[in-house]
Amino acid sequence: PLWPGVLQVEMMGQAGEILWAYQENVKQIEVQLTHIYQSRYMNAIKPPSVIDVQAKVFDHGFSFIVVAQSVVQNQLCSACI
Repeated sequence: PLWPGVLQVEMMGQAGEILWAYQENVKQIEVQLTHIYQSRYMNAIKPPSVIDVQAKVFDHGFSFIVVAQSVVQNQLCSACI
């Protein structure tokens, strides 16, 4: 069994949304993710792994861009923009 890539991207996107809401002091998130510009999968994630998600949010005027990566045991597993 492997942790599916679509769930990895969803996890990274939600981490970015939460980070954005925290930075903007928003109490209720009313944001829609619209694009996945690029995603890469370097190493497989096998359950039950502990996944660390690292995200950064860039303000892009009317929207924002999330750059994130997932790391398991100090090994980069996936990244997306």
